[in-house]
Amino acid sequence: MSTVDVGILGFGTVGEGVYQTIYDRKERFASVIKANIRVPVVLVKSLHKKRNINEETVVTNEFSHIETHPTLSIVVEAMPDAKNAYPYVYSLLKRGVHVVSANKELIAQYGEQLRSVAKEEGVAFLYEASIAAGVPLLNTVQNALNINGIHSIEAIVNGTSNYILSEMKSRDISFAEALNDAQDLGYAEADPSKDVDGWDAYYKAKLLCETIYHCSPNWPIDSPLGIREIETTDLNLVERLGGKLKPLIRLEKTTSGVNGTVEPTVLWTNHPLFEVEGVDHAIVLETDLAGTLTLQGPGAGKYPTASAIVEDMFYILTSRYKRERKTWKTLRTKGEEPCQNEENRLFWCVISSSGFVDSVRKQGVMIWEQVQHPSTKRIAMIIEGKRNVIKQWHQNKYIEQAYPISGGTPFKVEGKEKVLG
Repeated sequence: MSTVDVGILGFGTVGEGVYQTIYDRKERFASVIKANIRVPVVLVKSLHKKRNINEETVVTNEFSHIETHPTLSIVVEAMPDAKNAYPYVYSLLKRGVHVVSANKELIAQYGEQLRSVAKEEGVAFLYEASIAAGVPLLNTVQNALNINGIHSIEAIVNGTSNYILSEMKSRDISFAEALNDAQDLGYAEADPSKDVDGWDAYYKAKLLCETIYHCSPNWPIDSPLGIREIETTDLNLVERLGGKLKPLIRLEKTTSGVNGTVEPTVLWTNHPLFEVEGVDHAIVLETDLAGTLTLQGPGAGKYPTASAIVEDMFYILTSRYKRERKTWKTLRTKGEEPCQNEENRLFWCVISSSGFVDSVRKQGVMIWEQVQHPSTKRIAMIIEGKRNVIKQWHQNKYIEQAYPISGGTPFKVEGKEKVLG
């Protein structure tokens, strides 16, 4: 029986998980691809750390040992950043080596160039694990929805932020306390800024848009928005209105392109993502034929991410990957120009003081629902308004927070204001 050699760049949580999975599932691989699979070399940052690695595997801190290896068919890229990973992946693709990556930052910044190189060299560049870890999102949209048109996507794709908001609400603790717990459990990095400030979700939304719609999104000028400024009282007020606050990405196809947002969003009980808690990832696809589809699964951890990577490897080794790629077009050169469609969010949950309520009523702004926190006296209300107006109120400090709403249509009843969930 022949042998397939796989190299691994990076041996942190993800790289180690891939390595262990390859050897744990060797018989499964062999039974399908009719070849033995092994890892002859892994690239690490430090040679001094003790690792559980077989004798047949060489551990190196020199990329040249992987770049010039004569028998590698696939290399798994599991590095923590784009800057160091890009030249390695580019070189491997140019040398005719298939690459599987879990690096969303790499693909968001350099994906177009790397896909082009892979196409030129006739090799695969796959990255299922980069968006939703163990949830097979890219495989679903690329291989199971070829005829369906996807009108919109809403998703929770940052388990760290979702975990923090879940803990703040369920345990009535502060953002700082929930973040500290997430770090203790390994759900958040020592520097959590990419997660809690929305950049991780931003990279994933950009990649998802490029994969599905073959363009970059049109972003609001303040994108992305994270969860750092959310207070526990905000979550309590939103709950009193019948909703939950979630770290949401949204992509919506319009006549002028695809509008994208990354921001905390209020969901009503009828929304498919309402009950998604902890570190889970979940995605809602609105399609023209299949209707509403929801995918959900673990969004973090060694083995969920490894699962997506080895499935990409399996896809390559069974010769099912698509050598012919579609042309990747860009509607906006950098994908950073403001959305022109100001109607994309009509209803907002606004948190402010009682003085603002009287002011907006005098301006003729419709208020659909209003509740007040019993101790802080902060007020939450559902109002109708365009994004630019709401954001201007926030900048001028007329309101303290403003969150868009998804998953329900507010309506007004004569003599009584309420929300239909």
